[in-house]
Amino acid sequence: MPCIIWLVLCIFGAAICAIVYPYKDGTGAKAEFWATKKPRVKTCAKYMIFASFGTIFLSPVYYEFPGSDSTVVTFEGAKAIKHPFGAFCWEWSEYSNLPTGAINVSSGVTFLTENPKVRHLKYRVGSQISDPELFYRNKGRRIHSSEMDSNSGGADTRTFIHSSGYSVKNETQAIVASQLFEFNNRFSKQLAQLYNPLEANQQREFRSLIEPWLNAQLAKDGIAVVVGNFSIE
Repeated sequence: MPCIIWLVLCIFGAAICAIVYPYKDGTGAKAEFWATKKPRVKTCAKYMIFASFGTIFLSPVYYEFPGSDSTVVTFEGAKAIKHPFGAFCWEWSEYSNLPTGAINVSSGVTFLTENPKVRHLKYRVGSQISDPELFYRNKGRRIHSSEMDSNSGGADTRTFIHSSGYSVKNETQAIVASQLFEFNNRFSKQLAQLYNPLEANQQREFRSLIEPWLNAQLAKDGIAVVVGNFSIE
């Protein structure tokens, strides 16, 4: 999305520059206008046009455009300031792209039941950074990339790889995944009692078990979650 915005601005800027540029030959009102101007004025106008286009072309260096699924965040000490329309900041300065969409993480537990039978309970958690100031209190999370994508399935704790400093999304998934491992271990006995995903009472029991506990653990990192229904494989 930022690249598209930049490209549109470049095309628009180039079109405007081409329209107002004082060509030597021409007809119409523009030619008549420039014909009355001194050579020095024309030269200055040319430099200004080139400078204007250069300013637009180099805008990614000094301006961070928002993404379709992220907003720009800058910092004043511990304070995180959102800029939904982008912000003036050098490419090498301290800012971050805060994901605005749900960051999904899937997890599950495999049980050996009394039957005996192997049962795999699986669920998905939709997380979001609800308090940017708490999240970015750890300066290592002030990462430029949000790295959101169209994969609604998100990460899976079974295959998830944490790449520190890679993206805000990856950092968030790592925090959530860590707590999901803790939850699965701590509440494995209660989870083993769930066997019918079509039973509404079992789904309510599952969400009442995981959602309050998980949100309490993640609150210190400024992350909130909504838990989906479990399924059995």
